[in-house]
Amino acid sequence: MRIKVNANNIIDLVTYLQGYKEYVVTETDKSRKKHAYMIESMAKGKVAVDTSRLKTSIHTKHEGNSSLVGTNVKYARAREFGSKAYVIKPKKAKFLRFRGRDGNWVFVKKVNYPAGRGKKPHLIPSFEEITPKFSDDVERILFSYDK
Repeated sequence: MRIKVNANNIIDLVTYLQGYKEYVVTETDKSRKKHAYMIESMAKGKVAVDTSRLKTSIHTKHEGNSSLVGTNVKYARAREFGSKAYVIKPKKAKFLRFRGRDGNWVFVKKVNYPAGRGKKPHLIPSFEEITPKFSDDVERILFSYDK
């Protein structure tokens, strides 16, 4: 295999490649940030709302070449993935008290909370829906450079 290089065009080639690199880095950075905000917005729309605490805590943060979408609410992980089985016991009283399905008061010493209950994913489905759009955008960027 032979490659013929014309020395007169090397400076033009180097200039072109530098411009291409700058364009791709700048445009993919913009696209990454835009799509991270899209994930945030979609996740806020998908999250189950009771007090809006979880919804309002979802935020996007950019660090260097990364974008992070998440929350600092402690129960967010259990809401996204479900939880392990655990037992709920009263802390200060002898019994737990709550209204049953028929509306009458129920008194119990403990409640067995089943595994996986409460699973209502919002962040992962949003990520999975937006990621192909980001990939398409990066592909468009790679092929759209025009000096």
